[in-house]
Amino acid sequence: MLTETVLRTLSSSFTSLSTRETTRKRKKKKNFRNYLEYILKSSYLCIRFLKRKAVLKRSDL
Repeated sequence: MLTETVLRTLSSSFTSLSTRETTRKRKKKKNFRNYLEYILKSSYLCIRFLKRKAVLKRSDL
């Protein structure tokens, strides 16, 4: 009877650990996606801005 209680406790703690681990992985994945989106958007805007600036300089000549 004591072993059943111990096993239940261990299994529940293991479940909560695995749940926490999957939650952490999801958060990391979400943060990484947001980070990539930010990088891609910022680089896209920089490239686009530089292209516009280059076109303006050519038209000034």
